[in-house]
Amino acid sequence: MQTKALLNKNKVFIPVVSLAFGYILLTLFLTLVLKYDFMQSDVLGYWQDSLAWHTPFHPYHVPGYPLILAFFRGITFNSLPPLFLMWFINFLSFLLSVILVYKIIYAITINETISLLASFLFGLWPLVGLTYTVDPLADIPVILLFLLGFYFLQKEKIAPAGIFFGLALITHKAIWIFVFLIIILDFFRRKEYFSKQNISLLILTGLPLIALWLFGSFYHQSFAWLISSNINAEIAPQSGLALFDGIIGTFQQGGIKGLVKGAFISMMLLISILSIFLSIKDHSTSRSWGIAISLAVLVYFIVLNSYEIWAAVRFSRLLVLPLAFSASSLIRDSFDWKKYKVTIIIVLILLFLSQFAYAWYLANVYFA
Repeated sequence: MQTKALLNKNKVFIPVVSLAFGYILLTLFLTLVLKYDFMQSDVLGYWQDSLAWHTPFHPYHVPGYPLILAFFRGITFNSLPPLFLMWFINFLSFLLSVILVYKIIYAITINETISLLASFLFGLWPLVGLTYTVDPLADIPVILLFLLGFYFLQKEKIAPAGIFFGLALITHKAIWIFVFLIIILDFFRRKEYFSKQNISLLILTGLPLIALWLFGSFYHQSFAWLISSNINAEIAPQSGLALFDGIIGTFQQGGIKGLVKGAFISMMLLISILSIFLSIKDHSTSRSWGIAISLAVLVYFIVLNSYEIWAAVRFSRLLVLPLAFSASSLIRDSFDWKKYKVTIIIVLILLFLSQFAYAWYLANVYFA
């Protein structure tokens, strides 16, 4: 019995090991086959920011990820090439995130199958799951911090939850709305608004961002320095429409590229709407969390312009949490997963192959 319990406890390592292997294969494909130049665009920008860590007031990027890079560069005495250091941080963050996804979902569903499949889906989210882990942006490090905050909030450990949420806020701006909605809707879930616990959570979460904002305001001589550039570049409409510019503008680009990309973004939008609907119908303790995450993703699909809309797709992988939460209330324990074993395996293989297809697109189309 003890051996069986131990095996069940360690089932999380099935997706961890599998996804680690997939990460290595995709890295080799991008590096050796596609000769992809990783040190460009935002990746290069993050590295350059890490070299100027003593003035962490970049108008587009918050400094969490560059500071992490600077820290690891320091403790390794500059012995590792920039790309290897960034790969190490993202790879470790990715595997820890997979474990947290499993633990968070299992705590709600008490269903190993749903937790395992959700962990795989998180890592193989269509096109972007592995791709934006191998391409070492700040996405996975900030998602890890968010999941740590969520994990401790789930366990009602307010101090570590607030600390990790606060660190997430200064690691990537895309996570702001997720943290905000999670905290606000969690207040409604517990029917507490001005309790000592809630005030502590707000202070611990907001303090790092407030400090960054104030110091940066003195540095830039502008109170709006932290958001003005993002509003102009990422939210200001490019197609003339205030809302859904990202989707409509993508279709307006024309050609096969615009059509396929627009269709895929539209599909992700529909999934976020479905996730909201399922979360509303979910009457478990996870209901408010599911609504918060789904709503955050939906907002990005609505407000981001066509230049930045792909960020909504990248962070839509967090929908695996509400989808898994609601699935547990819809699917009974008697549901026979074995009947769908072959179908599930085929879907996972197709999702894995989609990472290679998108990697090819990055190397040969987007950055060509």
